[in-house]
Amino acid sequence: MRAFFVGAAVLLALAAGVLFAVPLLVSGDAFKPRLEAAATQALGRTVAIEGDVTFRLLPSLRFDVDGMSVGNPDGFDAPYFAKADSASLGVALVPLLSRDVRLTRFILDRPEIALVKRDDGAVNWIFGAPAPAADEEPGPAEADASEPGAAALSDLRLGDIRIVNGAVRYDDRSTGSTLAIADLNVNAVLKSLDQPLTLRADFVVNGREAALTAVLETPRALQGNERASAKIDARVAGASAAADLSLNDDQAGRFRGTVNADAPDLSAVAEAFGTPLPDAPGLDVLSFEGDLSGSADKMRLALRKFIFDDVAGRADVTLDLTGERPLLSGDVTADAADFRRYTPATDEASAGFPPWSDAPLDFSSLGAVDADINLAAATLQLADLAMSNVQGRIRIDRARLNAELTALTLYGGEGDGGLIVNARGRTPSFSGGLSASGVDAAGLARDVLKNDRLSGTGALDVKFSGSGTSQAAIVKSLDGDGGFAFENGAIRGVNIAKLARSAASLRQGLNAAAVGDALATAAGPDEQTDFSAFNAQFTMENGRMTADAISMTAPYLTMTGGGEIDLPTQSVDLRLAPRVSTDAGGEAGRTATAPIRVTGTFNKLKTGLDVRSAVEDEVRGRVEDVIGGVFGGARQDGAAADADAESGSADGAVVEDAAEAVAGRALDALFGPKKKPAGGEDDDSGDGAKKDKTPER
Repeated sequence: MRAFFVGAAVLLALAAGVLFAVPLLVSGDAFKPRLEAAATQALGRTVAIEGDVTFRLLPSLRFDVDGMSVGNPDGFDAPYFAKADSASLGVALVPLLSRDVRLTRFILDRPEIALVKRDDGAVNWIFGAPAPAADEEPGPAEADASEPGAAALSDLRLGDIRIVNGAVRYDDRSTGSTLAIADLNVNAVLKSLDQPLTLRADFVVNGREAALTAVLETPRALQGNERASAKIDARVAGASAAADLSLNDDQAGRFRGTVNADAPDLSAVAEAFGTPLPDAPGLDVLSFEGDLSGSADKMRLALRKFIFDDVAGRADVTLDLTGERPLLSGDVTADAADFRRYTPATDEASAGFPPWSDAPLDFSSLGAVDADINLAAATLQLADLAMSNVQGRIRIDRARLNAELTALTLYGGEGDGGLIVNARGRTPSFSGGLSASGVDAAGLARDVLKNDRLSGTGALDVKFSGSGTSQAAIVKSLDGDGGFAFENGAIRGVNIAKLARSAASLRQGLNAAAVGDALATAAGPDEQTDFSAFNAQFTMENGRMTADAISMTAPYLTMTGGGEIDLPTQSVDLRLAPRVSTDAGGEAGRTATAPIRVTGTFNKLKTGLDVRSAVEDEVRGRVEDVIGGVFGGARQDGAAADADAESGSADGAVVEDAAEAVAGRALDALFGPKKKPAGGEDDDSGDGAKKDKTPER
């Protein structure tokens, strides 16, 4: 018996010696042809080992290779699919006999992988056979490991599995997009197919730092196309995303679970994935959380909450990736939707109305995705216009956006509107409109006109169309028409009835100082003029608005007028004819008319007496007749009035000042307070002295 044990020990020692000695006696390069042939057959690609091969048997079978490359399938012009400076593969021998693969190590040092998608849709990362073209019929399906008789691993265990300092480049030649990953470090851990597979990676993608952690709870379930669970956490360019999914949820290839994401700098994320966003306002922030379900090419997002720029709310949408472009459809409910950041930026340093921008507008993002969204918004802000209770539909089809607002509340009124942006051609075109009734004029004037002096209730209607690649070009092309009609309102800051009585009192011989005091009282901050109707209509051609009819009806006042507003040059030229009467109805009593002209720019309006019109209509003579007695002058005839206007005589100037003061007070209430001169004195001193014939506004 003792001899038996001694003999066995000797045999074991000899076997161990052989196992240790074989790697020393046999060159690893002898395995190179077999390794290349076996790998080529397994991958369906040419595998070449460029450097030396070393191997050892204990404590596990291990091959180390210096320089290795994997070729591309036919039809791809790149010299290789992947290559590595070195590779090391170790496998436990004894478990391998029972089809239990235990990788003790798999290390790739400085691998480079080139992923390519051709114009016809063929890709180079499908192994086992040449990649089929998009129009080729797929070949016979490979045997499923879950089918009876199919070879399946009894188990798989991963030891030291790493990729060190790798690089991956993705080139989509069908779209022209690329994705470059550098400094790739990957580590995988799997103790058994029945235990979680953990994958951790950090890398730099298109110059942005990123990291990924994925945990597959039950790898064996995936082997049999059974339900499995996975958790994914990712970070890139300061953004984070996470998913907790059930794979093969109701059938193979489908998933269901929860997702969340937070991207405080959306443009940085887009650049990281090789799809830079247009250099335009907006598309800055995105965050959401909710449920995700579907498959890789069609998925549904039921978001409990989301924030996209200044839009916040909930959504239930489907993303379909099977078509020529991604299609986003479903319902979006916004608690607040503020679109002001999408308007062209203004120069914060410049006061007043900014000039139109010549900067090119980029609408290329409209061609990146199609959409059909039903929209509901509790509040909606467009430029300076505030709306609420908005219902509508937004459709995008091949770079053409059609936003229909079927119902909305506008400053207490009800209305509808819409906007079409067609970016299919070289020059985008635009058309749209807004119509509402029952609108509160005070809120509209406060937000749009930046004036709190107007009140009343009424209707407005605007239609427009245009085209251009910049804000300035669009304004120059605008055509359309519109108008407003307000009723039962007031203009605060002026009492035109008192102005009328002051004009009538001039006949009674009151001096200029008394008239000045009366005018100052009538234009006090606590005064107001009630009106029963205030209307205007306009047409627009090539950015030039023609006011066809401006009218106001009020006690002691009627006013008509018209003129032009040139949007491209931001200039104004309006003629107004207010008629004041000592009789509230305007049918009896004394009356006076003072034609007024409003000129200048949006930032520098000027108002003054329209002397030429006054002379032509003999209004100048009427005014002189009213106030002439105060200064000892008699009414002049038309010729004398013309001469006075040309010569600028003292009496003529005084008459113009008196008429201008009366009309100017009313005009101030409509178009805003006039600016004080540089010296800080008010233009109207109340004593009739002329300081500025056309005061700025």
